[in-house]
Amino acid sequence: MDKAQYVLTIDTDLLGSYLTPVEHKKMFSKTRNPEGDMSKLVSFESLYSMTGSNADERFRIRPSEQIKVVVGIISELINKGRVSDSAARDLVNRFKNSFKGFQPFEAGLLGRVADELWANRGKSVVAVGGLPTQTGLGLDLQVATNYLNSILGNDGKTIDYERSAHNS
Repeated sequence: MDKAQYVLTIDTDLLGSYLTPVEHKKMFSKTRNPEGDMSKLVSFESLYSMTGSNADERFRIRPSEQIKVVVGIISELINKGRVSDSAARDLVNRFKNSFKGFQPFEAGLLGRVADELWANRGKSVVAVGGLPTQTGLGLDLQVATNYLNSILGNDGKTIDYERSAHNS
């Protein structure tokens, strides 16, 4: 998180209770300089959290909508011609039926978030995890989020699988 200019959390309280919140706070604070470059934090969450209270933008969702947010962003990237591989289409098609009637936000919100993430390719982090994400679709949510981070070029840049927060 210390290299990210855009942080998107889906039901994960990075700053309050998820894994190593003290380390997450230290890393996050490095990018929150009001007199200089200021990262952006966007949070979609079903429970109010420390992360949500610090977010530049916070949106309430139901736990059943977590996967819809992530897959919705991937779908927006496909629709805008930014992603064209078959794996992305397969992922979106797998969850297409669950999107019927799904419009919990103002029109265009997921498209705007997708645009902001795309503008911060290699400089963003999409994070999910914690108790609210332990649903029947929890594994799918993790896979979709990892895939989104990969699409955005975050692997090896803002996401370092070799370095954990507690020994950074």
